[in-house]
Amino acid sequence: MANHVPQQEGTGRLERQRNLFVAVAAFALAAVALPMAHRAASHRELKGLNGRIFELQLAIVDTRNRIRVVEARILDAQREATKEATR
Repeated sequence: MANHVPQQEGTGRLERQRNLFVAVAAFALAAVALPMAHRAASHRELKGLNGRIFELQLAIVDTRNRIRVVEARILDAQREATKEATR
């Protein structure tokens, strides 16, 4: 019976160490997982914003092209008006 008691004390110590390591591992995992979840959410938000910026850039290019067409028409009309005035 004397041999049985020291073995239980050693087992208890190992169980406490195991529980401590499990707790440390759980906290370490949580410390890594929480920022990653936040980063993933930020990434999704930035990806959506990037898509919106791309759409706006396309709209800017389209508007710029329309402005150039209208400017060309205005210049043509001014040239015609100048020709008519000089005749």
